[in-house]
Amino acid sequence: MAQNKNAQLRYLVIDRCLRNTGRRYTISDLAEECGEALREDGVKRYAVSDRQIRKDIDFLMSNPNYHAPIEKAYDGHKVYYFYDDPSFSISKMPLSENEVAKMREAFNLLSRFRGMPQCGWIEEIVTQLESKLLINSESTDTIIGFEEPLRWESVQYLESIFNAILNRTALLIDYAPFDKTPIKWKISPYYIKQYNNRWFLFGQNNDEPNLGLTNIPLDRIASITPLSDDYIPNTQYDFNEYFDDVIGVTIPSSAKPEKITFKMSPMRAHHVRTKPLHASQKHLQSIDPYTFEITVMPNPELYALLLSFGADLEVLSPESVRAEIRHRIEMMNNIYKTEKSLERHGNKEV
Repeated sequence: MAQNKNAQLRYLVIDRCLRNTGRRYTISDLAEECGEALREDGVKRYAVSDRQIRKDIDFLMSNPNYHAPIEKAYDGHKVYYFYDDPSFSISKMPLSENEVAKMREAFNLLSRFRGMPQCGWIEEIVTQLESKLLINSESTDTIIGFEEPLRWESVQYLESIFNAILNRTALLIDYAPFDKTPIKWKISPYYIKQYNNRWFLFGQNNDEPNLGLTNIPLDRIASITPLSDDYIPNTQYDFNEYFDDVIGVTIPSSAKPEKITFKMSPMRAHHVRTKPLHASQKHLQSIDPYTFEITVMPNPELYALLLSFGADLEVLSPESVRAEIRHRIEMMNNIYKTEKSLERHGNKEV
């Protein structure tokens, strides 16, 4: 991959030199210019041979994507290279159908990140693609489908929080939990994590520093105000490893990782093999071809995930996790025992 990048950079440098009508370039001159560009690009071994430049020129002339009109001029023993057509440039070549298709894919991917913090450059690129590629193309069919669009409630404060973490700025957060009285918290923000299409802020509650990390869903934030002081630096948590032993974002205060063994139905076992429930997943094939094991802390996200498989998954151990799953199933069963469940919840049936 690095070699391809270096070659593309050499082609661009050669193109720039051959378009320069104010100077003449020999093979050695072109090699020196390419070597300098590679050095500035951070390539450690940046020397370019005359032989490599000759091969590059042959490629630019013979490749059907370029057909570069490169000519020679002789001055004694020196040979100079130039474009026969001064207006020619490899950067002006039209895109092939395959390149246009790849550009459309890139457009769809980049569009996903519009409005994200520190990604303002994407807005400019996407706008250019819209005007130069998609609007003038015959088809704008979507070729990639995402799970669902990000909700505005989840991202409207994302950039401000992101910058507060970078600049080590404490935040006064108005937090509005569901069906509860709003709360004001002074938070030293450390980390932002996305799970299940929701964003969560992890930080230190300045007023209760002994309680550990505070986890705040961004879609429950009513407002934030930067504070000029009172930031508590993070000296305890390594977020490269903090979530290794959990599924989701909830880390119980006293829980420890447990080996959770479960059995899948034959049809769903293939699904779990190819898409593990957790990075720690092991396939206990020597015990049973449909039995797996993960090592995680039991938390609400784990139970929700296990229950999402319905009757296709059975927790075998430990008994505490199996009992919790059984309890939740019994609660569900009690809800569905009667056909009047909507009335029982205070709603009217339609």
